[in-house]
Amino acid sequence: MVRRLRGYGTSVSPTPADASPDSKVVDTCAVGRMACGKDCPDLANDEKHCGSCNHGCGGASCSGSKCGVAVIADAAKIPGLPTSNRGFGERTFGIAVDDEHVYFTTWPKCPNGPQGTFTFEDAVLCSTEGGRIFSLKKADLQAGVPAVIDSTDVEAGAPYKDAGPFADGGPFYHTTSMPSYLAVVNSRLVWNTWYGGGGIRSRAILSGGLGLRNEDRPCESGPYGCGYRRLAGAGSDLFAARGDTFILAVRPGANTGAQTVISNISGSQPGLLGVAAASERVYWTTTTAVRSIPRTGFTDAGTSASVIEHVVLGAGDLDAIVVDETFIYYTNRGTPANGGTLQRVKKAGGPPETLAIDLGVTASIAIDKTAVNKTTVYVVGTSAGAIYGVDVTALPPSTTVLVKSLRYPEDIAVDSAAIYFTGGDDGKVYRLEK
Repeated sequence: MVRRLRGYGTSVSPTPADASPDSKVVDTCAVGRMACGKDCPDLANDEKHCGSCNHGCGGASCSGSKCGVAVIADAAKIPGLPTSNRGFGERTFGIAVDDEHVYFTTWPKCPNGPQGTFTFEDAVLCSTEGGRIFSLKKADLQAGVPAVIDSTDVEAGAPYKDAGPFADGGPFYHTTSMPSYLAVVNSRLVWNTWYGGGGIRSRAILSGGLGLRNEDRPCESGPYGCGYRRLAGAGSDLFAARGDTFILAVRPGANTGAQTVISNISGSQPGLLGVAAASERVYWTTTTAVRSIPRTGFTDAGTSASVIEHVVLGAGDLDAIVVDETFIYYTNRGTPANGGTLQRVKKAGGPPETLAIDLGVTASIAIDKTAVNKTTVYVVGTSAGAIYGVDVTALPPSTTVLVKSLRYPEDIAVDSAAIYFTGGDDGKVYRLEK
């Protein structure tokens, strides 16, 4: 496995970049510098002219003609967002992008540790603050102007008590209704609520912002409560994986809130977490298998006979999944001591192939095919505190550490210009230009 380490950086909130034309223009510049209006910057290291004239990094560093990591949101600095949470703070979780916006969710970092390190009052007051969803305008980010962050929803619930995996047997508490993963489908921002008390919800994306919240799919009973995990959109349809039993298909109504439950595929699917959708099929992961079904093959009566098993393992912890025209890419989460892997299998069949190893415990992945003759799969290494880029078209596939020293990053999204990811426990949202 080839590993290449690219320079990375962190930054404070974005600052204005000087992109306006100047009336004065220099005639000549020293060797190694470029004439940019009245300036002669070093394009390899200039934050206002990084790689080309007037290409600002929005407050991020510039190294090797590439912008570093920019912090585009910090939960601790969002006006109106509780920052104390009884001293526990906020964490950023899900993220999604469309042509004009970046959307992300926040959770209060409620007590999570051995009994005695916090009080039940702490848990109650923290968890009832609920989670939130925010939007950022890309135009503000690209101009280097601190973006206006609008709170679009509050999901509050009573504390939910789990048996904690701690030496003293103490419990931990988390909010019962938390907006988690996001997707943009059919002109709507759609999100799921993890644990109990919610379901799948959405808002219309309007020219003036987001419309009122709509309840697209209510909570259902089961060992995971609502338990909807990852989301995937394809065309007008949203597909959601629920951790205990089924894949659900929903068609959110454009700007109206109307929705149609197309169908679901139910049955014994323990550990069902990841879901991806293409024009022809829907793909998902269970703990030890990768499966798919035609988008026309759903049934409310039970598991369809047309399910294909692409990968079946004797043991594993399969999770996130994405697809392209030829391959299915998925992660085997791993443990901090035995790092996770990125693997793929051909849609047409064949043995699985390992593309990257030692990624720590993995979380989300995203696929990027915007470069000519190149496909990159980005992987969030949660326990490693890193973001990886895996060039899956290289022979052999090569892994680049894009960012490190994060605190349990969680989710990732990509567009033609950059990758975006949530920092998890540090309560921040980041943008890294490609």
